[in-house]
Amino acid sequence: MQNVINLTPKIKWVQVGLSSEPLLENSIHRLDLSIREMAYIIFRSKFVLTLEGLYNHLASCFDKKTFIILSGMLPAEASYYKNNVIISKFEDLDCAPCYKLNSCIKSEKFCTTRITSDYVANVINKDF
Repeated sequence: MQNVINLTPKIKWVQVGLSSEPLLENSIHRLDLSIREMAYIIFRSKFVLTLEGLYNHLASCFDKKTFIILSGMLPAEASYYKNNVIISKFEDLDCAPCYKLNSCIKSEKFCTTRITSDYVANVINKDF
């Protein structure tokens, strides 16, 4: 995420999450929020960049454009909403979706290592 922020200097980034997580540079930190507070930040945002999970589903409640990085663990349909821009590189992998958190059967976790920060930044910059 830090590299994506570095590659998109015109965007005003806000990091939400826990204070125990690494802080991203060049972003506003809003940490240890209640779900209500986090929902308000997402509601006020122009878009959300996230992995699969809560932020994606919450952003979809407000029909916010969401750039969602899919790792290959789940099929794209599991996280799809009309407001999503799917960022993935696992379409041609015979092992995806794998439904595994930590035990990749390949020599390298191609479903994530092929998603570079440059690729993500380019997808976001196309829209802004």
